[in-house]
Amino acid sequence: MPILSLLIFVFSFGCYPPQFRDYREVILLAPHKEDATYIRQLQVLKADEKGLAERDIKLSTYFFDEGLPKEQLKLITKPHTFTIILLGKDGGEKYRSHQISSLNTLYKIIDVMPMRRAEMGK
Repeated sequence: MPILSLLIFVFSFGCYPPQFRDYREVILLAPHKEDATYIRQLQVLKADEKGLAERDIKLSTYFFDEGLPKEQLKLITKPHTFTIILLGKDGGEKYRSHQISSLNTLYKIIDVMPMRRAEMGK
């Protein structure tokens, strides 16, 4: 039995718990598709698609005028207001703003995360 315990430990080392995802997520909540802040934020993000891909960032957008999926409703702190949210690979909220956020701001937050530091060390 001790060998089995040792094998389980060895093979599970480095594996993330089931709630962990293989991507980080940037969620944009906006009143509608023509919202000026949303459009500008999208331009900022798309300016460095390579950097987003390197950091395993998935971009998701939701619009208040189209209705929101149930899981996104819990993210709302200011209804009908532009919001950008960064979720880590653990699913936890790492950053939130109601203003346009630079890539530098997002990358500084991501690049000090333990999982990201481990990825960069590979």
